Amino acid sequence: MSTSVDWVDLFNRFGSALNDKNEQELIIVTEIMSLRFQNPSVEDLIWLKNRLKDPNLKWLIAIISSRISHLSDELFEPLMDAAIAEVNPSANRSFIDPCMSVYGPRRVNEYLLHILETGEPFEQAGAVNAFYWAQISLSFTMKNDNLDSDPESQFSLDNATPESRDNYLALEDIWYKKRLLFLELFVKSENLDVQRSLIPSLNLDANSYPDSHKLLVEQAKEIARSHYDEYIRHRVEIQLENDNLLKALPQREENTK
Repeated sequence: MSTSVDWVDLFNRFGSALNDKNEQELIIVTEIMSLRFQNPSVEDLIWLKNRLKDPNLKWLIAIISSRISHLSDELFEPLMDAAIAEVNPSANRSFIDPCMSVYGPRRVNEYLLHILETGEPFEQAGAVNAFYWAQISLSFTMKNDNLDSDPESQFSLDNATPESRDNYLALEDIWYKKRLLFLELFVKSENLDVQRSLIPSLNLDANSYPDSHKLLVEQAKEIARSHYDEYIRHRVEIQLENDNLLKALPQREENTK
């Protein structure tokens, strides 16, 4: 796409339409920008990538992306990196959701795994937090004969709808690799944010691991229980069902590098 576009004007129009709840204007501006998001020029990509690092404008890009059914492949990594860099473990969903919808759960999860293996500690912690929104949701149809059964069994994988179960199992290799990496990283990392982010999702059941990782489970328990950080000591007892008063994950500091 060779014609230039005034991104500042478009973003101002979009922001004003959002504030004014002017749906007609939102549709018009979104349609204009969707063409650029689908087939951006080099200049478009540079502008959008830079704005995804802006603490305010990045949210507009996230909103716009959520309203568009197709995004350029060139925007995948910048959107994912924005999710990873976001220190609010709930707000990062604004970038993960459009990526899951457009690029698919496998590509999203594989990118997060790559960051776990190769990224700096700040990126690793952000990737762990982003995994929460990159899961495959299971759907259930409750039957009358199951109403009195154990709640955990009602919502087990076996009782999920066939379609959602198939979608989940299609990424079984991803879930397995993630489980191993979470355990390995918790044991070897000395970064507080990484360990804090990992502990709520850490599977501490040795039966869930191959023999090569069973000793790591015990190491992880010991590390968590004797940790200098109160949140990690608290959260491991939640994981082991010795406590049920759940504390929120402390928010990371912004990356100033």
